[in-house]
Amino acid sequence: MSATPAKDVDEKGAVRSSTKGAKRNREDEAKSWFDRRVKQPADLLYKRYMYFVELVLRRKPLPPSKDGRHIPLRAALERPLLDERRGRSYISNSVVSGRYTIWDFLPKQLWFQCTRLHNFYFLCIGIPQTIPGLSTTGSYTTILPLTFFILLTIGKEGWDDVKRHKMDKSENNQYATVLRKRRAAVDGAASSHGLARTLSLSGMLSWASKMANDVVDEVLERDEDVDLQWAKVRWRDMKVGDIVKLRRDEAVPADLALLYADGEDGIAYVETMALDGETNLKSKQAPRGLRICSNISGIKKCAADFVCEDPNRNLYDFNGRVTINDTTIPLTLSEVLYRGTTLRNTTHAIGLVLNTGEECKIRMNSHNRPAAKKPRLERYANQVVLFLIGYVVILSVGVSMGYVIWHQHLEVRA
Repeated sequence: MSATPAKDVDEKGAVRSSTKGAKRNREDEAKSWFDRRVKQPADLLYKRYMYFVELVLRRKPLPPSKDGRHIPLRAALERPLLDERRGRSYISNSVVSGRYTIWDFLPKQLWFQCTRLHNFYFLCIGIPQTIPGLSTTGSYTTILPLTFFILLTIGKEGWDDVKRHKMDKSENNQYATVLRKRRAAVDGAASSHGLARTLSLSGMLSWASKMANDVVDEVLERDEDVDLQWAKVRWRDMKVGDIVKLRRDEAVPADLALLYADGEDGIAYVETMALDGETNLKSKQAPRGLRICSNISGIKKCAADFVCEDPNRNLYDFNGRVTINDTTIPLTLSEVLYRGTTLRNTTHAIGLVLNTGEECKIRMNSHNRPAAKKPRLERYANQVVLFLIGYVVILSVGVSMGYVIWHQHLEVRA
């Protein structure tokens, strides 16, 4: 067998590279045309009518803070803290992943179903068929099956959204251990919680179990020398600036700055599988000047000021600083615990809440209220519908032109 000449190989490679270059040039030209003809006019239109869009959609872009988010480490500080960008308190720690509410579910779903190409096509066919003078196949041969399948799809979407809201409720109602001021109301709530739990276990009261689960604060540990105590608080009630105590295998309820960990040299190990899919543990180390925050007395003695970046989507970088006794040290990713991580191989750790709720890294990287899903088969169905529309249009035009010719040459003469 004879080998292929090198000249032919070079010519084929040159032809192939030239073809790829031409294809790349066409793609660049198409992209530039799209940017020039579509994107730039759309941006200009949005900027021109920005006030109207913000008024209707209630979406105002938040300005960046002047010098980052300032969060003081004060055990007895009154909360909630004020957000410089909004001019009011920071957002709550509740998360919402559901797409709809009970008020807008039906209008949104009806609009979504009617804007799908195949549904719109059959709707345009089914509505004229319900008119007795126009229909030749029956009044409800198209509209009834179409209504059935649309209602079935709406019901499935509603059931999926109900499950999403249940998952949100379950996550928002989890408990975390937070440092709180000692109050008589909290002590009374703790006493009633203990009594309700005792009665529920003894079977004397059927409602005691529900009462035991509905208590917001439960006193877990206190220091008699100070007016502070560790209390059990739901995730949704946590605020920026709260001090949180984590135990082994507990999920991190918000983005935290690590203050103390009982590991060697202040190291804590976390699992970040929910964030980046990696199962290997990552080490986080508390700043050396904050390691006195091992108990309530140490936290009360420690006075530090944290300054961190505004909430953003970057998972692999964190910029901030912390000032301890007039000494400023950087605050990086190695000292921060993100929501969605889990504490592993560490007995307990203590952290300061930096970001809450939808401003946490994991929530900013998730699809916030994404659009309803469309199956892959729908693309093929749309192609079939477009073919049918073209076929019907061509057939209608052809038959109409044939009738006009027949009417002019045959019917009028007869």
